[in-house]
Amino acid sequence: MSYVIIETLTDNSCAFPHHIRDIAEGKLFCARCQQIWEEIEAVDVMLYSRKCIDKKAPFTFMSNIMVPIVHVSFLECFRRDLIERDFYLGRVYCERRTLQEDWVTVRGRYRLIVRGTEYVTYRTCEICRRPMYFSNGGYFLYPKPPEDVAYFTCGPDFIVRAEYIDMDLLRRVPKVSFEEVPVVDSPLDSYGLIDNSEYRPPPNPHWELPDL
Repeated sequence: MSYVIIETLTDNSCAFPHHIRDIAEGKLFCARCQQIWEEIEAVDVMLYSRKCIDKKAPFTFMSNIMVPIVHVSFLECFRRDLIERDFYLGRVYCERRTLQEDWVTVRGRYRLIVRGTEYVTYRTCEICRRPMYFSNGGYFLYPKPPEDVAYFTCGPDFIVRAEYIDMDLLRRVPKVSFEEVPVVDSPLDSYGLIDNSEYRPPPNPHWELPDL
């Protein structure tokens, strides 16, 4: 069983307009580490500019909260039945609530920490007590992901079981990179098991775009 990490190579990322971001802080994501609350499922976003999404780069992401934004054509690389099982799909709007029907946000129902051996940093968020892990290469998975899940997200990236992705289609997607990620029996960095057991959610984690 092998896994592939899929990353965007786009030069553009997206962001909330300032007034939406101020509302989202604390309600959608932790104000300290900016990770989306674990209990939130699909994430609807409003973009500061329509120019940040372009079909010539069908995979980008929302900065700060690091959630993937993809054109629906990108999802053709995935199995439809497994998309519905393993992903939450959110809506994408531009200012004045203009729905971008061909674009969606993607949030894995199951999320992984992809670990690495290059420029590794790791600490715990002071507010929500979740792990804040970053590496810049030498990627690996530890522990082994659950075998009954095909698709995961890790921040702005996808981690997929290789047998459930159309590699021929993926190779034709512009501005995307991918590589196989090994599953190891013991961690290759200086840390042991990293888990989310100390997570402290807010009293009522819930997100919907405000009516403005």
